[in-house]
Amino acid sequence: MKSISLLRYQEESKTLSLVSRVSPVMSDRDKNLYVYMYLPEAKESFGGMRLLRRADFNAGANINTFWRMPCRGALDAGSKKALTWDNKHITWFATLDGGVGLLLPMQEKTYRRLLMLQNALNSMLPHHAGLNPKAFRMLHTERRSLQNAVRNILDGELLNKYLYLSTMERSELAKKIGTTQDIILDDLLEIDRVTAHF
Repeated sequence: MKSISLLRYQEESKTLSLVSRVSPVMSDRDKNLYVYMYLPEAKESFGGMRLLRRADFNAGANINTFWRMPCRGALDAGSKKALTWDNKHITWFATLDGGVGLLLPMQEKTYRRLLMLQNALNSMLPHHAGLNPKAFRMLHTERRSLQNAVRNILDGELLNKYLYLSTMERSELAKKIGTTQDIILDDLLEIDRVTAHF
């Protein structure tokens, strides 16, 4: 696979310089979602000749379209949070079932914190009909793949269940993962705010 590159021509020095590379997002007939990335320094990419799969996720429905929208700007334009979401885009997708979902890039620190929360919620909450959301979101393929699943995508539906827990349960869960409920609530509400387009 190849990637799309955005190049800039500098007339005075007569050179082309790489501005950015696109990380393609794609889906397959098995209802899976894949995110690929250009990483020329990685050994597996053969010097940038191949894209590397950075994330995979089972959406539970066939995805037929993707579109991008910029993240909503922060209310306080000079704040640190405003700079976090500056020049970031949401990749929305629509499914054949009529569902709408999104992919949102986030900082590593926030991702790690929410991943720990997701794992704690997965083991703490009772699941509908005893079905495990972690197993459901794992990659589903008809044939055996030569590559291990990468995951790296958080399940927003599961994370939002944290908002419906009692204050005591939220505090206990936050303490279990080594943070406070205020930080977790701030993360979840910030994600909701930057994606609130509709």
